[in-house]
Amino acid sequence: MELGCLWEDQHEGLTCEQYAQWKIDNDPENQTAGLARYLEDNGIDCPSCKMKFSLAKGGCMHFKCPQCGFEFCSGCSQPFHQKGVCRKYRSCQGQGLHCHHPRNCLYYLRDEDFDDLQKLLKTNKIHINTTAPDQEAGQSCPVMEQKEDPEGKRDEACGREVEEGFAGLCKIHYKEYLVSLINKRNVDPVAMMSVDAIKRLIEREEKKVPEKKANETDAKYRKRLEQFIREIEPLNRQE
Repeated sequence: MELGCLWEDQHEGLTCEQYAQWKIDNDPENQTAGLARYLEDNGIDCPSCKMKFSLAKGGCMHFKCPQCGFEFCSGCSQPFHQKGVCRKYRSCQGQGLHCHHPRNCLYYLRDEDFDDLQKLLKTNKIHINTTAPDQEAGQSCPVMEQKEDPEGKRDEACGREVEEGFAGLCKIHYKEYLVSLINKRNVDPVAMMSVDAIKRLIEREEKKVPEKKANETDAKYRKRLEQFIREIEPLNRQE
């Protein structure tokens, strides 16, 4: 425990940093503000000019900054590459516009089940909001999105139906909230992936998938694959 950090029962099993975050997450004033404000505060930041946008990251994740024109993924901030420009992999030569999303990007994790995402967070002792104070029946999701219309793009509240257990958000934005926690706390989602999914990650890196050894248990083989992908593709690798 760090010097000067007061001990409370809730501190048990948590580092001082984790406990400090727990206090923030469980502050009644913060909960009352709702997760819509959280998603706004953790919106889209242009990695080129640093312009901030209080918008949801879902939907089309190909974002073009109106300030500087830089094209990037709104989920992971990795750049989009035009055809013939990227040389990262051999397969890039024949691809059109594309981006190399890391495995913890919303681009991939938005297809995962809610239960799996929540289990991953709980295993890492990360608090999850599931209820919204003063939620009314028929309430719609208040998260701001960038929407297309005949005159161009406009910012507008989501408006989708809010369901119980999603803390005042629609399914899409509640999943975005869960993924934002995974990213913010640097949690590696490989722990919840199937063996086949890990193999696809390795193949995406254009590496040969290690074969299962004779008499090697499924658990040990999986652990070896996890270690291998972490070595060849560090979670926070930037282009």
